[in-house]
Amino acid sequence: EGGSGDEGQRTLNPKLRGEGWRRRVRVRKLDSDMLGAVNLFWMWWYQTSGNTFRLLRTVVRLSDQLRFQLLRAHGGIYIDSDVLLLRDLTPLCNATFVYQWSDKDADNSAVFGCAKNCRFVNEFIGAAGFTALAYHPLKWRKTGRNFVTEYPMRLPVMTFDPVWLREIGSDNKDPAEYVFEKHSEFSRKGDGVPQFKSRREAFPASLGYHWHGGFASIPREPDPSSVFSQLHRLACNDEDELTAAGG
Repeated sequence: EGGSGDEGQRTLNPKLRGEGWRRRVRVRKLDSDMLGAVNLFWMWWYQTSGNTFRLLRTVVRLSDQLRFQLLRAHGGIYIDSDVLLLRDLTPLCNATFVYQWSDKDADNSAVFGCAKNCRFVNEFIGAAGFTALAYHPLKWRKTGRNFVTEYPMRLPVMTFDPVWLREIGSDNKDPAEYVFEKHSEFSRKGDGVPQFKSRREAFPASLGYHWHGGFASIPREPDPSSVFSQLHRLACNDEDELTAAGG
């Protein structure tokens, strides 16, 4: 979303202008063997029988498994689709990390990094196999109890989930000032919506914002003044140019 025609190309981040993005983004074909024959059978069965609820639950569980398989094969940083990046995560590449699950003593893999073939991922896959439910973050410690020698570095919840603690009333350990206090306010429209000139203004202490709910929680045509629309525009455009122009 950078405008239309030549004007849109001028405001769009230089890394995304023209066809340049194609040199920076590589799309790989998914190897279905990563999911396991039994899981593939049940997906086929639920789809054939029209059981959309079970099919959706299976896909969600397999996404927890698949991120392990992809990180083992390629390394890098896995990011859920409902995470808006506020800063460049390149310095974290090759680090093995997750972040805290709310106020629990548990890991959240919505943002999950490790190097190719890192020890944690290899050990965990050896323990969990193709049992998709075993890959849910709240099952990690039980699954890897006798196999995993060291778990990933756990970043503070504020790093990627700056609203979660506030929303559940558990903001004692990491108190902070909030632009809004509920995930549902991310797409709110009307009076009182804060205005931003940069993504850093939204959550100064965070690297990203996990808004929980995926794109199903965002209207098909979000209000242009909503926080979601503002930060989306800033992510697609060159913030330095916009700030210098006072836009």
